[in-house]
Amino acid sequence: MEDLSNVSKYRIENFVLSDTGSFYSLVSLLYPFAFNGCIHGICLKGKATIKINFKEYNIEENSIIFIFPDQLVEILQYSEDFYLEIMAFSADFFVDMFKTKGIDVVRRISASLVLKLSGEEKNILLDYHSFIIKNIRKKRHAYTDAIVKSLVYSLLMEIVALYHEDREEKENKVSTRSEKMVEKFLFLLKENHRLHRTVSFYANELCITSKYLSALLKRVTGKSVNKWIDEAIILSAKVLLKTTDYTILQVSEELNFPNASYFGRFFKKHTDKTPLEYRMKG
Repeated sequence: MEDLSNVSKYRIENFVLSDTGSFYSLVSLLYPFAFNGCIHGICLKGKATIKINFKEYNIEENSIIFIFPDQLVEILQYSEDFYLEIMAFSADFFVDMFKTKGIDVVRRISASLVLKLSGEEKNILLDYHSFIIKNIRKKRHAYTDAIVKSLVYSLLMEIVALYHEDREEKENKVSTRSEKMVEKFLFLLKENHRLHRTVSFYANELCITSKYLSALLKRVTGKSVNKWIDEAIILSAKVLLKTTDYTILQVSEELNFPNASYFGRFFKKHTDKTPLEYRMKG
């Protein structure tokens, strides 16, 4: 498997990150991660199951993935030949590109972070990748940055167009109230799991009873509320252990545990490893 740290890297000023930036020193497909920029990838080979903010997606050859800043990402399984061609952008660059265009990019892409592409669609995006890289490599001149930024913007517009068409198709299908409630719960879980671990908190936020929320999640997802909450905490713990130099005590405090010992017992119960063992060995 090719992890992200081994993919060819390029730098375009402050908006496409390279091996000299924080992205490649922090992110590997081998471990859960959260990245403070945007990641766009095209699957060229193999397949994988990926979890983004606790929701599972299947990636296969000729599919595209888009990850927003600070989303929690975990590769659950992958084939030996799994390969992603990626580009990464700072959050500021992505926002600046679209803030004056009147385009609700996040809403359109968030409807389905992974899309299947036709062969033609994949080749168009790869042509953009190739042309951007060629312009970075060639001899620089006064207009190089402006040219590359325009090309990156064009690439992003092509990506948004793909997600826009997919969203329109999905909006023509009526989502059930249960599905919408699960989506709301997952959003709340992402935003609040470090501080709030009770079923009653999420039920109150959703204006439903704890009993109803428990039954709903079990029926729709096959997992209990407490299982979702525990998995969210463990995922955040793994990210902090692998991508920061926090002490175990600091990680436990970030996750609102009363002390490091309690956190250690909780982590080992769910992973069969102590926090230190996970940090050292994975």
